[in-house]
Amino acid sequence: MDISGVEYAKVYSNRDIIEVDGRPPKCYEAVVVGGDDQEIAEAIFDKAPAGIQPFGNIHKTVKDAEGFDWDIGFSRPEEKYIWMEIACGRNTEEKLASNWITQIDDNIEAWAAANMGVAVGLIYQKLFRPVYDVQGIGFADIKVAITNSLTPPVEADYDSNNIAIGEVEIGIIDRSRITVTELHT
Repeated sequence: MDISGVEYAKVYSNRDIIEVDGRPPKCYEAVVVGGDDQEIAEAIFDKAPAGIQPFGNIHKTVKDAEGFDWDIGFSRPEEKYIWMEIACGRNTEEKLASNWITQIDDNIEAWAAANMGVAVGLIYQKLFRPVYDVQGIGFADIKVAITNSLTPPVEADYDSNNIAIGEVEIGIIDRSRITVTELHT
């Protein structure tokens, strides 16, 4: 965390003699957001326990004091893209602003910035709060989907369930993947 630009760092270890959670036997994995790859690898090497493999999806070479090369691994979280379909109905007892869809998008992005992160799953029911915070919303139906790329999911992938995010993953919520429609009742 002392490296410039590092926003998040957590270390996981596998002390067993078998693979656990995708990690090889007798290794540790630093999951890092931000910072320079080479600086991170050097910091890991400086603090590394002897005989334990530094594992990850990023590999850098670090030279020791005697000029020998060491392969140092650490991980950057894999981005998981969260998509939303939100259908809203009006509360006839309140005035609905003309920019209500933008307000919902803004509220969800602000909520995500405050609540989502590495290894933090999406509890989909928490999305109702930023939607209902928009004056004039009387009903909301929210469905979510997740993809490994920016290729949109098919309709059958959307569901009203939580989304699990793994230890080396981060759920990304962006207004470009939020669709808000009005239900006419």
